Amino acid sequence: MVSALKVEGRRLHQLARQGIEVERAPRDIVIDSFTLSVRELHQDWDFDVTCSVGTYVRVLLSDLAVKLGTMGHLTALRRVASGTFHVRDAHTLDELAALDDVTAVLAPPLRLVEDLESRVLADSDVVKMRMGQRVAFDESFMGQEIAALDDEGELVGVLRRRGELWKPEIVMAARGVDQ
Repeated sequence: MVSALKVEGRRLHQLARQGIEVERAPRDIVIDSFTLSVRELHQDWDFDVTCSVGTYVRVLLSDLAVKLGTMGHLTALRRVASGTFHVRDAHTLDELAALDDVTAVLAPPLRLVEDLESRVLADSDVVKMRMGQRVAFDESFMGQEIAALDDEGELVGVLRRRGELWKPEIVMAARGVDQ
């Protein structure tokens, strides 16, 4: 009930704060690995899970406690990887502050969406997208999101399917625009 999923146009966490609980449809997820290890104090456990997108780890742990006939309290949750990105490759704020050129260690924006289908936009569609307007395409796409590129192959943003049109979900600042 505390997720951002929508039911009848309202986010679950908003309903939960109002004391309203609604039936939630189960979701198919994939758990590739799950390990539990006991700490020194036997009531404390650590866990590691590798799972599919859309898995609510808090719910997974709550369901596990119910299945074991007990209860649990999640005290910490840390995502250490997402897709090809891992926390071991991250830089601390202090490391970044010490650099003369932060952009030297940043991944190009296109790398963040490399798993999405992509489409090079006409200049007119780039303008529409930057203004938050929906765009249409003649061809079809498999997924619900596509990476939108300009004619130089730079990421303009991410478009999300909305019926027959594609709505700007994320829009990158235009090159040369101060932020």
